[in-house]
Amino acid sequence: MKSSTRISKFKITIITLLITVMIAPILLEPLTVYADDRVVIDAETVADVNIPGSGGKWYSTCAIGAGYKGQGVLIYLLERNGGGPVAGTTPKAYYCKTQMSNYELHAQDKYNRYPEVTTWENGLIPWAGEAATAYGGGLIKNTTSSNLNEIKDWLRTPMGAGTKGIALVQTLWGSAVAQRFTNEEIILVVEPIVANQFCQYRAEDTITYDTIKDETLSNTIKRLRNIRTRITTYPSYDDTGMSSDLADLLDYYIGTYDYYTRPGTYIPGTILIDLHNALQHDIYEDPIYIKQFHLIGDTYAGTPKMVASYFSELQTHKRDLRAGYTISDSGANYYRKGAQIASFIPTGSTVCANANFTLWPHGPNAVKKCHDDATISTYSIGMLAMLAFTPDGSSQTTCNEPEQPAPHDPPNESTGTYTIIKTYRDRNSITNQLVHVDTTHRSNVHNQILIEDESEYTVVAWKIASQQNLSIQGPTWESSVPGHIQESGTDTGLVECDPTHKYLYVLLEKGNGTLNANYNLSQSQLTP
Repeated sequence: MKSSTRISKFKITIITLLITVMIAPILLEPLTVYADDRVVIDAETVADVNIPGSGGKWYSTCAIGAGYKGQGVLIYLLERNGGGPVAGTTPKAYYCKTQMSNYELHAQDKYNRYPEVTTWENGLIPWAGEAATAYGGGLIKNTTSSNLNEIKDWLRTPMGAGTKGIALVQTLWGSAVAQRFTNEEIILVVEPIVANQFCQYRAEDTITYDTIKDETLSNTIKRLRNIRTRITTYPSYDDTGMSSDLADLLDYYIGTYDYYTRPGTYIPGTILIDLHNALQHDIYEDPIYIKQFHLIGDTYAGTPKMVASYFSELQTHKRDLRAGYTISDSGANYYRKGAQIASFIPTGSTVCANANFTLWPHGPNAVKKCHDDATISTYSIGMLAMLAFTPDGSSQTTCNEPEQPAPHDPPNESTGTYTIIKTYRDRNSITNQLVHVDTTHRSNVHNQILIEDESEYTVVAWKIASQQNLSIQGPTWESSVPGHIQESGTDTGLVECDPTHKYLYVLLEKGNGTLNANYNLSQSQLTP
């Protein structure tokens, strides 16, 4: 038996455990049993600086009855000048998981230029089997990133005299339409489809130190055993499961208690006292919150704009809502993530402005959040727009930059008073030491800059600073960027400098990843 000091080092991460009211006999108050309540694990991260060990872990990739159900894509064509539907074409909806084909579909393009699509195409979207995409080629790759670059790269991959994107258009809409797409008279648009199951929740019990401090060890073990039994024996789903942290805690205390209380066993009295103290200590530091969830509405598959409308309808008309419950944000967070992780068309896109998109006018920091429903429904959020030979419908000169395996200057861009400083480094395969390769720069560029990976070099980090160093070295880059740092990061994407922080430093390392993408530093064509 380990000492109480050793036991008390076990920490549970605070999580929301969703359980059915079937555990009512163990709880303090009798509960009403509803047939449509489910045992589910909520797909929410619990990263919190005030919670030791929380770390942002996701406890399930999906949540049955609480949010995620899957994703798909809606693709269609628009006239480049005027933005109307292309004659002789209809939108195509593809599911990214076979289970999506069972959900009722209500997908309509952002600006209602085509009729609503209610039928899925057969099979997955063609790029799912060829591009380096995850989860069936949907726009959402995982909890933190997207398949956006992989889809763009696939669409513009040379094929015959054209690209795979042109071949896709020809397959779906015929040779005449494909020729117009080749001439860049029309735009290919991709929007995410997400399937959601909304729900409500209410708190049923909370296992905290205050609730168990005067309780016997055997009664507390009964609580934990019931939780373990109910979730273990409930019909399992591929996309849900118990937190490994919680399972470890339950198994440890239940197993230890059972071992030392088995018939015929004699142990010193301090053993169970130590076990009891350790359990109370862990619960004191990390309570377990128990909630009951109630499903509302049906599983609804559609573009984020349409799912947002359905969610609003549920609340406005109080459809299937139950008194005393709070609507879970889990489903709403999913369709909002689906929109913001796809793409946005900024005010710098002349092409999309001519096609009557309602362009997104805000800076990159605003773009990175989950947008509210009004923004999703109005602005060009959650849309990937591409011409035949161009990654997107914007006028950023990043679009046509060729792959550059060697260190190179950023391309010529719109003018401004800002400077890009790129530093390349490699790693010695024998000594594992970092080696400086090159530092390049370009001045007089615009303040909005898109950072992407190169074909042989991967972005390691970037910083926006108030001072300039044009000879910064790769091995000491992290500690050598001078001046005050406005913002820093490690992800690719759009960044924005301000008048007091005019220098964007980007660090690239060879072989630090497997991406095969262009590396572009570009400025949106906005008025400086």
